[in-house]
Amino acid sequence: MPQNYSQQLPRLQHADGSQRPRVYDIALETISHGDGRIDPEGLASFVRAYQQVTMLKLGELWAIPIMLRLALIENLRRVSVRLAKTRQQRNLAYFWADKLAQTVEKHPNQLILLVADMARSEPPMESAFVAELMRRLQGQSSSLTLPLTWLAQRLAESGHSIEQMVQLESQQQAADQVSMSNSIGSLRLLASMDWREFVERMSAVEQCLRQDPSQCYSDMDFATRDLYRHAVEKIGKHSDLSEVQIAQMALELANSAARNQSAADARQQHIGYYLIGNGLPQLQQKCGLRLPWHLRLRQLAGQAPFALYLSSIALLTLVFSAGLLWQAWREGDAIWLMLWLAALVALAGSQLALAMVNWFATLISLPRPLPRMAFTLGIPDHARTMVVIPSMLLPGAHASAQIDALSEALEVRF
Repeated sequence: MPQNYSQQLPRLQHADGSQRPRVYDIALETISHGDGRIDPEGLASFVRAYQQVTMLKLGELWAIPIMLRLALIENLRRVSVRLAKTRQQRNLAYFWADKLAQTVEKHPNQLILLVADMARSEPPMESAFVAELMRRLQGQSSSLTLPLTWLAQRLAESGHSIEQMVQLESQQQAADQVSMSNSIGSLRLLASMDWREFVERMSAVEQCLRQDPSQCYSDMDFATRDLYRHAVEKIGKHSDLSEVQIAQMALELANSAARNQSAADARQQHIGYYLIGNGLPQLQQKCGLRLPWHLRLRQLAGQAPFALYLSSIALLTLVFSAGLLWQAWREGDAIWLMLWLAALVALAGSQLALAMVNWFATLISLPRPLPRMAFTLGIPDHARTMVVIPSMLLPGAHASAQIDALSEALEVRF
């Protein structure tokens, strides 16, 4: 995840005082209900049912894949810990079974003492230990009925029997095998799923934006649709409204422009005009946006970038030049020398100021990708255009070869 991404996710307060991202609890519930098995339709139904009560944010929908991976790894860890504990109990059963068999073979009269020692060690009366001890002792020697009788009596005190514990162990082994197999298979499935299609199908914001009155949104490529959704998400971070409400307000503005036939710009009927275009301030004002100071400063800078660029260079040049000229004036240099020095210092200072402003601009300026149409089925008739490449035909012996080269370039471009 990007830095601080999980900190922005809504969290749920648990009874033990801990807080976990809401989407992680959804992933845990999905894993537990399917015993580690995930299928796309089941996951979609689970998320859709949850959103009937509480809508998930776009950031939460994008976090579902990694949260599911974490939940599956947690499930594998839980099963592995249980298997390790089961292995320890079986090893303990091996130890006592071998010791009892050796005692019966070499010193039968000491069997009762060994059973007493085993009783004093208080072995775990759990299914793994009981089933393994029963398997190792049953059907060997009639003398070994004594430890089996003691085992049956100990289990009877807690309301169990040897047969029940053996059956429980078989069921637990089968369940662990299924859970482990499902978890590994689900991890493979998560790596092959198209999460872009899943997020768009589950997102209420996406369903709202698809009602674009200009009918352009659905024909745009995924990167553009994702750009629009991120615009809604950014506004939602600094507004009291939900992301769905913000998308609905943008849709209302576009519908209002569509009903107004006298609108000067047809693009105002497109929902993107209010999300990333010139109508963004109108949407922000309607949503009651409260930007922090650094984002407000960046927004003001974006309204007059060229003027800010030139004024920053001029100001830094003035600061650099003033310092050196002040020092020269204090030392009493001649006026003509001061004029020459001012010209040289201004030239050098402007180069330093230009480099610093350009470097700082790369830190605060963000790229703004242009919206694009998908046109996966080809360019429709209403969107066809002509591409013109100006060329200069020079007279001379090479004119014919130049025409051939231009014709070949035209064919390649086509």
